[in-house]
Amino acid sequence: MDALAKFGATVPSAIPDLLEPQLLTFASDRGMMVVGFEEIAGVRYYQGWWMQWVNE
Repeated sequence: MDALAKFGATVPSAIPDLLEPQLLTFASDRGMMVVGFEEIAGVRYYQGWWMQWVNE
């Protein structure tokens, strides 16, 4: 999300937000898959993230 600057202006975040995130899979014993997109300079970059649980 954009941060506020002086006089109500906004400063773009250093790390773009993941827009329209969707949970594709979820397994309580393995992990989950999330997809979405970032918009940088008016161009959409689609990506997916697999997050795996770690047992210590």
